[in-house]
Amino acid sequence: PHAVNVALHGAAAALVFLVSACVAGFMNFAATDTSSSAVANFRAREIVKSVGSRSWLITDGGADGLLLIAAKDLGHPLRVLNIREDGNETYMRYVASLFDKPRLKNLSHVGMAPLLHEWFRSDPEIDRKVAMLTMPDFFKAGGATVVPYKLVFLGEKNVEAVDPGELLRINREFWKEMLPTLRQARRQGPAAG
Repeated sequence: PHAVNVALHGAAAALVFLVSACVAGFMNFAATDTSSSAVANFRAREIVKSVGSRSWLITDGGADGLLLIAAKDLGHPLRVLNIREDGNETYMRYVASLFDKPRLKNLSHVGMAPLLHEWFRSDPEIDRKVAMLTMPDFFKAGGATVVPYKLVFLGEKNVEAVDPGELLRINREFWKEMLPTLRQARRQGPAAG
């Protein structure tokens, strides 16, 4: 009889645990649903593809981790600068380590805006090195025109080389492919992206 009671108690405890696990799974589905991750990962990959051959991306920090993972997955060496980390002394020391020129290293300790302004002004190939998700006006400091390209802004110093019709075609084609994914995410609700 004692062995039977132990076995019944053990079975009851296992059943309670199993029911609790199932109920918890249903109750927390929205918090653990990863379908929104697919949209965010897709967007990150598309941003990295939009960068083209450029090796720097200026961001607002919203998806830097995903962007770096996507760049690694795509085999694209990419340095990401988060413009919002301007007041973070540790981050700005890291930023200083990314530059060889003493002036740029020093300006990184002054702030992100002075650093970017000087870098864009002094680097004759800035339009071939950098893409931006935010604050594309820095390209003007380098004498480049801001060109919206898919999900990023590019700089172009030779504006005559930009074919507006071709640029419009590329952007329209891109958004024609991208919009169904975004609409699907929107239908899935706020957790989807």
